[in-house]
Amino acid sequence: AQIESEIMAAGEHFDACAWLNAEIAERLARSAGASDGGAGAAANGGSDVAVDAEILDFLGELEVKLQLKADDLDASVEEVARAAHERLPLARQELGTLQEKAGALRKQILQMVEGIGKTQSAVGYTLGNIQVMDRVQSNMRRARDALGEAAGMAQLLATVEQTFKQGDLTTIGRQLKQIREGLESVSGVPEFAGVETKLHEFEERLQQMVQAPLQKAFEDHDAKSVKHLSSILVLSNKNDTIGTLFVSAKISKLQSSWETFSPMQGLGVGKNASAGDDATPKVVSFEGWLPEWLRSVLAVVEAEHKWCLEVLPGEADALFMTLIETCFISIKQSFKNRLQNTLSAAKLAHDAGDSPVSPLQVLVAVKTCLKDFLGSVTTMLGRSGAREQGRGKLLECLALCTYGQIKDQVLLYPLLERQEISGSYNKLSGDLQLRTTKLKQAAHSSSGRVADSIEACTSAIHGLIGPLCKVGEAAAQRCLKITDGFKVDELLAVVDECLVAVMSKVSFSLKVIQDCAKEAAVKASAAGQDADAAYKQDGLPEDILVAILRVLQVAALFSASIGGLEEALGASVASLGSKSWELQSDIGVWFTLFPGQREEHVGKLAGFAGSSLLPSSQRSVKDFAEAAEGLVLDFMMIKVRESLLGLKESKLWCRAEGKDTTFDLPSFSVFPSKHVTSLGEYLLVVPQQFEVLDDLEEVGSRLQSEEEQRGEGSEQSSFAAEWISKIVEEAAKLYTRDILKIPRLNETGCSQLQADIDYLCNILQALFVTVPPALSTVASNLSLSNEEIKDPEKRNKDCDNAAWDRMVKMRGAAEKGAAKE
Repeated sequence: AQIESEIMAAGEHFDACAWLNAEIAERLARSAGASDGGAGAAANGGSDVAVDAEILDFLGELEVKLQLKADDLDASVEEVARAAHERLPLARQELGTLQEKAGALRKQILQMVEGIGKTQSAVGYTLGNIQVMDRVQSNMRRARDALGEAAGMAQLLATVEQTFKQGDLTTIGRQLKQIREGLESVSGVPEFAGVETKLHEFEERLQQMVQAPLQKAFEDHDAKSVKHLSSILVLSNKNDTIGTLFVSAKISKLQSSWETFSPMQGLGVGKNASAGDDATPKVVSFEGWLPEWLRSVLAVVEAEHKWCLEVLPGEADALFMTLIETCFISIKQSFKNRLQNTLSAAKLAHDAGDSPVSPLQVLVAVKTCLKDFLGSVTTMLGRSGAREQGRGKLLECLALCTYGQIKDQVLLYPLLERQEISGSYNKLSGDLQLRTTKLKQAAHSSSGRVADSIEACTSAIHGLIGPLCKVGEAAAQRCLKITDGFKVDELLAVVDECLVAVMSKVSFSLKVIQDCAKEAAVKASAAGQDADAAYKQDGLPEDILVAILRVLQVAALFSASIGGLEEALGASVASLGSKSWELQSDIGVWFTLFPGQREEHVGKLAGFAGSSLLPSSQRSVKDFAEAAEGLVLDFMMIKVRESLLGLKESKLWCRAEGKDTTFDLPSFSVFPSKHVTSLGEYLLVVPQQFEVLDDLEEVGSRLQSEEEQRGEGSEQSSFAAEWISKIVEEAAKLYTRDILKIPRLNETGCSQLQADIDYLCNILQALFVTVPPALSTVASNLSLSNEEIKDPEKRNKDCDNAAWDRMVKMRGAAEKGAAKE
């Protein structure tokens, strides 16, 4: 039984060999355990024989068991096969019976499906008949209703005329409403073809009967009559007439207040009136009168709105906005004429200097009071609890009719701004033009007068910088106040163009300064040769030098100020990107007044990102700064060029030094030449000349603030120190250029040049200026002999190759000349 259970448990995966080996191993393990527990184990040979005999017995027993089990299985299989064979005929018979029953059932199902199809057709026919009967019944019902309505319509038409004669307005309104509702039912009846025309006639008669008393009721604030008469108009479908009559009753008061404006008005009694001024007229500007008129309009419409909320709450907001809209539409042309006349008068007075108020200031004042009025009305509607959708539509109409009053002026805003900025810039640059003219006249005078004229010009330019930027910033604020940023792109173009025009005048003044400085320098050189005491030893007039150095500060301040103006304008442009452009916003109104401008405006704002807002002005300022730096460098290099005059033609570089061989005398050190000594003395004086720049801290503060904004270090760098280094470096470059033009350089000349360069390098070190690479290369070359410089390995990798090659050529030419001699 155990063997059978193990084979059945293995199933299809039974492995006979593995099972047999496992049984043998288990039997061996039991035998080994039994032999270990005996009283003293026998010899190993005897133990193995016993185990083998036991295994053979086990295998024999197992073989007998398996054989018996196999015989039992064969017998069982034969018995099962015999029983199955006996059942086959009966199974065939049962299968045939089942097939016959299935065929009969199939026939029955087909017959049932056929019957259902016939029944469905009959039902469909019956349903069709039922639907036809239903339509006939519906038509008969409608016909009955139409006949009833026709009878009622005929009766109403017969009695409505009598009701008109009786003057019962409420009954008339109710009857007309019934006629209008029943009109559709009898529209196809020939007898009632003219009913619609009669209905319109009746409604017009009713409107004429109600119109006068309702308007009178509005004028008298008769709430009871207004409610009664308005309900009659609502019954007769004349809702619009209510608004028309309300406006007609109230508009005359607003229009009459508008007509009270006159440029010449009495002072009246007030805190600004004195006892004897009651009859004294004064000029009242339109922009000064308009806010008071708008406040009076707001007071009137607010009172009417409160009254309407109590009497006609459903129509209050619509009546309120209709009144305001009608008021502004009625004064539209008069408003434009008054505003245009005011702007023209303001321009004439402003240009003549009689008034400080410019046309754009007038426009700002008008736009501001319109904006305040719009804001007050918006707040009022918000308090009334108007629905969001309806309130948005009302505000749209209000914004269009208020801002529409200055639509033409907004279109002309860039032109007005150009006139405003150009006029301001022309006034600011007037003093500079006068100073420039005086400088041209003083060009042939003494150095003192020329210096004073140059100083006056630079002071005029310096005084021009701050006001120029303030005008630009004020223009940006005006643009935001008048157009809400709608015209910001055109404003930037105008500011850029006007700044370029001013910079052209400033550049012309700088050109005049440059011409006068050159002429003064020529005179200084001639005077220096004649030992005139009016000029200093360095050959430059001290007063002119101070005036010239002032130009540097002006140029740096100009660059910093224009950069600050551009940042301010950039902040204004950036603020527009964060604003809502819906209709309720200020700029959204302009997009509604000028359709199709929104996408273009968005594209222009996007184009400003990462680009210069004043590109032409920045180029002009850069050109001015470069011209100013060039002027100072040229002026400061005059003495340098005089010191180096004749340097390359000097005989010091090829001088033959004869040596007495009789006695072994020592060689004395070589002294620096007069050229480099004069240059060094001048360079040591340069810092003293630049001390004039330390009395103005404006440039340094501007540059320091810019460095802090860029996140750079806070190291203090003197503007004067930077320019001292720049001039000394330029002088060193000129010296290097001239010594590299020496034709020949012998050994004596090398010693002389080495002494000169050592002297100049000490000067540069004292002034904290780095030695130029070319000059360092020359010094390195001079430290080598003629044979060593021919060795490529002696050349420093960081040297200036052009300077090294030139030194080799100069020294080689000297050797060739000595060989020929």
